[in-house]
Amino acid sequence: MFKGTYAPWEHYPKHLRHEEIIAPFKVLELFFEIDSLMGHREQLQLWKESIIQSIPYIADRSNGRSLLFIWKYNLKLMEAMYLLWQAHQNAQTNGFFASEWQIAQEKETWVTFPPDLKQEYSADPYQIVQQFFQILLPAIYRDQLFIWLDMALADSAKPE
Repeated sequence: MFKGTYAPWEHYPKHLRHEEIIAPFKVLELFFEIDSLMGHREQLQLWKESIIQSIPYIADRSNGRSLLFIWKYNLKLMEAMYLLWQAHQNAQTNGFFASEWQIAQEKETWVTFPPDLKQEYSADPYQIVQQFFQILLPAIYRDQLFIWLDMALADSAKPE
């Protein structure tokens, strides 16, 4: 894995189409139409376990999800979130936060509302996004996810 300094443009989207760069919320909508948050998490867990245990990654054949598909949509999600976070950073938000009433309404109407999400993160979800990108910038995330993909595909190509 690359250990040097990344140029600023290395963090710009590389997997989003022009329409997705203009409207990154559409990427989020599609991501959650493909599967639930728990479903995506289970697929990542399966992928991680296949790498750690050096066993072939077996996609869920019932709905046709492949490893390449999962890799691509996780990258698209990250890049869309980075664009939204950058827009939020550049916007004059004047400390806007969701009210307790609004959060309560969303808990009632959302199909899956994170049950263990702290009130402060419910009011300002960009705090979590900011923490993520302070730890892992897009270029680093892309590199690490590509290593996962490479390892999983190499393991699946081994003869049994």
